[in-house]
Amino acid sequence: MAPKKQLADADVLAEFANLEPAQVVSFRQKHPDFFPDTFWPDGRVGLPEILVKAGEFGFDWKRYQDLLRSAWEKAFPLEKCIRLIAPSGRLEQSELYVFGSTYAYQSAVMFLHEQPWRAKICEECHKRFVADHAKRRYCSVARATSEGGWTKCSEIKIKESHNKWGRKNNWGRPRGR
Repeated sequence: MAPKKQLADADVLAEFANLEPAQVVSFRQKHPDFFPDTFWPDGRVGLPEILVKAGEFGFDWKRYQDLLRSAWEKAFPLEKCIRLIAPSGRLEQSELYVFGSTYAYQSAVMFLHEQPWRAKICEECHKRFVADHAKRRYCSVARATSEGGWTKCSEIKIKESHNKWGRKNNWGRPRGR
């Protein structure tokens, strides 16, 4: 059984993988320490210019998200995990200066590398999620309905399955003659 912290961090990583540009500010407010400050463009202010120089620092949240999505689809192979943990693709003294400690996103990447069966893409809404068991096919992330309420893909599919069974089996009642 996975520790709760690892599962929670993996869930945050899934949230980041599904992030739309308009949601960046709220994500950062909800999870301020998930990535280092330097991960975000405004977090690089005050760093030595040599670290911030275009192409040298290597952080761009959208490119990182694309790499994460690719890793998610391929069940977190080692090569992609290394690139996700050290986003510039190489460990240099400058990155070691910035990465003085391990961040939650790095632990989450390694957790999903060790347990790749958990990295799933919902067959209903196509969002990335962390499965609690290997056969899970649908996420349990709440999403808005057209009626203004909230539902979860797994609940939708379970309800559909029960309704299908009920129609086929006359809701468990004996059939009339």
